[in-house]
Amino acid sequence: MATLLYPRDSVSFVQNAIRRHTRLCRQTSGAEVLINAIAPIGQQLDEKKKLCDLAAEARENVYDDILLADRDLDNAVRNAFDASKQYERSNPGNPVLSKLFPNGTFSDIVRLPYADEPDETEKLAVRIASLGNQHPLFVHSDTLRARAESVRKAIQSFKDALKAEKAAEAEVEIAKLAAIRQYEHNYLEARKTLGVMLAERLFPALHARSNGNNEEEKPASENAA
Repeated sequence: MATLLYPRDSVSFVQNAIRRHTRLCRQTSGAEVLINAIAPIGQQLDEKKKLCDLAAEARENVYDDILLADRDLDNAVRNAFDASKQYERSNPGNPVLSKLFPNGTFSDIVRLPYADEPDETEKLAVRIASLGNQHPLFVHSDTLRARAESVRKAIQSFKDALKAEKAAEAEVEIAKLAAIRQYEHNYLEARKTLGVMLAERLFPALHARSNGNNEEEKPASENAA
């Protein structure tokens, strides 16, 4: 008896089964109706999977953007700290470091989680801006705000991408279940219209479902290689 498909099977396992089933049908006279029934559903699964893969890539890309924006923000904080130290050395009678960096270091900002760092950086920008727009350090205020906003935008883009990926995964699951149902329907239809013996020839031998591994079992000659 042909091996049917189940919801626990991976998408690639289902795609492979449909591809092989369709190929066998093309080599059998009278099986065209089976191809017409399953090919569009298999194609839809393929398309949904491609869109899901693209969504996963987009999510990875915007995560990289978060890391990049965060590094730029960290560097802007470090630059502001270094500039403050340099200003104090040049103007010993006008200390600013303790006012701008109460803890005497920038690490308490740059070591924060990505989502928290922009707000703390904004506070630093406000402290710098309080020195007045004529102060040599004032330029760092605008830079810090811009870098903080870049991180916020990157984080929001990641959230949007993650949501889109989850939606795409759901679409793939729906398409996979439809393909599984049609695969079984094709088997029943083949037995009814072509007979049991011929029907069995139209469905490939599927193996290796144990432990969630849907990789197909290789022939003995390949396993020995």
